[in-house]
Amino acid sequence: MGCVRPCKNRKKGLKLDEIDQAQEREEIGLADAIRAARAQRPAIVATGVCLYCLEPVPYGHRWCIGGACRDAWCKERGQK
Repeated sequence: MGCVRPCKNRKKGLKLDEIDQAQEREEIGLADAIRAARAQRPAIVATGVCLYCLEPVPYGHRWCIGGACRDAWCKERGQK
């Protein structure tokens, strides 16, 4: 959309259409970045203890063997 009346920006050699387009591109890029950041879930870190019952678990595991603690943990958080 161009200026109907003389614009202050035209004195500086700037066209309003170009500024509007640049702002729109910036807003789209920002919206994409926000959407991507929200889509990434933080990693659930293995701590050496079950994240549900706090019992010791083997190295690299996050929950007790068997899946009951994992299922309960996920259910409490509305996952899975």
